[in-house]
Amino acid sequence: MDPEALKALAAKGGRTAQAGGNAHRFTAEETRKGGEKTGAAMAKDASYMAEIGRRGGFARKRAKEAHRAADGSEDSTPAKT
Repeated sequence: MDPEALKALAAKGGRTAQAGGNAHRFTAEETRKGGEKTGAAMAKDASYMAEIGRRGGFARKRAKEAHRAADGSEDSTPAKT
């Protein structure tokens, strides 16, 4: 099925379920518990956790360098007054 048609069909189903009162809305507690389960499962894989940490560090470094380049500054530390 065409991705756009599938998206339209899923949206229509979601609207129908909401209108009919059949859709499930997660409470804050259910959401928190789901997040804990996912986090615990992911934390078991140390190599994966190391990889996402590395990616985050690289992304932060690139963002910082881009910000510096946009400002035209060489040093990001503020001057002491």
